[in-house]
Amino acid sequence: MNKKEITTNYYLNFENYKVIITYKHIRNIIYRYDKKDHTFRISSPYLTSQKTIFKHLDRFAPRLIKRANQKVEPRLENMIYVFGELTPIELANKNKYENKKILIKKKEDLNKVLKLILKEYLEKRVKDFEKIMNVSHHKITVRDMHTRHGSNSYYKNHLSFALTLVHYTYPIVDSVIIHELAHDIYHNHGSRFYDCVLKYCPNYKALKKALDNTNYAYGKDQ
Repeated sequence: MNKKEITTNYYLNFENYKVIITYKHIRNIIYRYDKKDHTFRISSPYLTSQKTIFKHLDRFAPRLIKRANQKVEPRLENMIYVFGELTPIELANKNKYENKKILIKKKEDLNKVLKLILKEYLEKRVKDFEKIMNVSHHKITVRDMHTRHGSNSYYKNHLSFALTLVHYTYPIVDSVIIHELAHDIYHNHGSRFYDCVLKYCPNYKALKKALDNTNYAYGKDQ
């Protein structure tokens, strides 16, 4: 069965929101809210009725909107969080990250440098955890992902990670790597999956909470 997508509208407190429902081969409904384009993005199992989907959305929507509005931006003027540390951004004749400074030729190059920074770390740490967890080698991609922090196409041995991870401390990034690699072993989010994640990342719950709350520097003061 091919993936099916439906776009519709949703009204809450006299506000009109866009809703995109994507039907997939999954067991549970997943709700996300994208503040930038005022859109709820919902992943749902096939055969789930829209009535059921919107019944749960009525419960989750206020919480999702509140959480999105509380999120902290990673950039402050000419500084930006890189692995939990506020890092200067300077214009230069090259694009580079050195001496804990981001050098860019023009403003539009910032994301290019951030991708290189994150990709370099991911390539090392994914390889480390692949050995520890005894799973296959993976190709790694860094993308602009607004509704999730990572994904695992386990049938292709391909991991994708959100560029926004570059702003968080190393333990938080590692927790996302472990989460995604655990999908090589368990292809859902059941109890055995989370037992596996906790085996390799005992403080996963605290790290996940820091990630959800955009606490970029979590652990720096501990």
